Amino acid sequence: MRLFLQIYLIVFLIMPYLEGAKKKPRNVYILETKYDVNKEYVKRLEVNISDNKTSISILFETKQVFNELWASLAISSWQKQTNIFRPIITYDIELCDTLARIKSSNIHMLNTWVMNFLKYGNLSSTCPFEKNLYYFENWKIEKDSIPAFAPNGKFRTYVKFYKKMADNSKEMIGNTEMTIELK
Repeated sequence: MRLFLQIYLIVFLIMPYLEGAKKKPRNVYILETKYDVNKEYVKRLEVNISDNKTSISILFETKQVFNELWASLAISSWQKQTNIFRPIITYDIELCDTLARIKSSNIHMLNTWVMNFLKYGNLSSTCPFEKNLYYFENWKIEKDSIPAFAPNGKFRTYVKFYKKMADNSKEMIGNTEMTIELK
């Protein structure tokens, strides 16, 4: 399974940028979001999808400093035949380490995704994440951040933020789910 994930990541992150890869002009629509937070860590969270469904505004306030923050990331695709979302990829990352490495990363797609997210808000690109009010105003999924080979259709992203505890258990900080459509 690990080998499959590595092969998939190579294809998913690198192939679109090889010479000759064609971009498909497409639109990205944000259909819905769901979220849940642990009130011990997050004071408030507000999420608003724009009327034309092409951007989203997020406002969240943390109650403490995070020196280390983990995220479990997953992407699923809609299967018309079964009427369910089927997992494509799931991965856990330590966000502080990832942000520190992104500046020197040669993986263009990963850089594009992270920088796309950071440019719409006030989240620091280095750790620690201070106790603060953070925002992302009219954040969009840039068209150039979608791999050329990704098919049109519905996709769902899941991001679960958590702290690793001393006993190696995971304490949830917040869960988010976003359904998008590529057309």
